[in-house]
Amino acid sequence: MWDFPSAPPGFLSSGPNSDFQDLWNSVGVCLKNPSVPPQKCFLDHVESWTTNEVTINLNASLSWVTYFLDTYSDIIICCTPTPKPTDTNSSNSKVPEDINGDGAVNVGDVIEIAKAFGTVKGDKEYNPACDLINNNVINMADAMKLAIKFGYIYSL
Repeated sequence: MWDFPSAPPGFLSSGPNSDFQDLWNSVGVCLKNPSVPPQKCFLDHVESWTTNEVTINLNASLSWVTYFLDTYSDIIICCTPTPKPTDTNSSNSKVPEDINGDGAVNVGDVIEIAKAFGTVKGDKEYNPACDLINNNVINMADAMKLAIKFGYIYSL
């Protein structure tokens, strides 16, 4: 048996895999019982790298989200955005990060960025409101600009 340390608590492992690419997973529960759905093909064994591997590509996004929540949790938790109806007579200027125009920078705007992510000006899915840095591309720079304002409420 190998003498590897276990992964630190909270790390993500590769998860279910029914492809039987390693010896340990191929003799596991899924091979013995073909009626087991692929989502349940997991073996918590140090040598089952196809189901239990901890890699940087799996944990990089987890690290970023953890950093973001740690940095902005006081804003997100204490100031849950509440959309307000749009006042057509308002003289206040619109916050650019309020992509969907609901009066708050919230998950609705994140969804709009996600739908347009990776598009360029001229693409059918391109949404100019999502181009927060005005470079004709919807990419991570736009998502980061939105993330900085996430949870921000402005009055109309």
